[in-house]
Amino acid sequence: MIDAAYEEVLDELRNGEPRPELHWLEGQILIAQGNRASGIEELARAFVLSEDLEWILQGYPLEPRLARAVPSAARWARFALDAVGARLEGDTARERLLLLDAARQLPDRALYLGIARIERGRGSELEVFALERALRGSRWVEGHMRLARAHREKGDLVAARRTLERLLDEDANCSEALELVAELDRLLAQMAA
Repeated sequence: MIDAAYEEVLDELRNGEPRPELHWLEGQILIAQGNRASGIEELARAFVLSEDLEWILQGYPLEPRLARAVPSAARWARFALDAVGARLEGDTARERLLLLDAARQLPDRALYLGIARIERGRGSELEVFALERALRGSRWVEGHMRLARAHREKGDLVAARRTLERLLDEDANCSEALELVAELDRLLAQMAA
């Protein structure tokens, strides 16, 4: 029973809506089991994913007993924790660079979503790239909608429509996707006329 519940949590971490609290919980479990390095890696994912700066401040910087274990954590996690520090200092450019460095070390969904968060609404190639990488194999509807919007903001209406078609293949009743498809079809028709 516990193994099945644990597997369900892990599946949600990998494929569902990003939930920093699940990464935080996984990190705490690993730390309690004596695996501090892996626990810190999960805490880094939680901090990177969180939209709530108040929540981040409750656990960052890490308490001294955990901070001593940071050097044993993977290099990407150290970059990610430094990115969180840059974010808290308001240094978006440094945060972006550190997350890109972390993602080069480990192509991880949480890191790509952190990059996409920084780029949100800019319609940049980097936002599209990060979302595409983060959403591979994902069932997260809002993530796919964000990717379609990023394509649209970038001016690539065809790619936005393809993204929505893939989403509708999974969930044919997604009203938000259907509305955006209709909007894109109108725009594409105007461009063709």
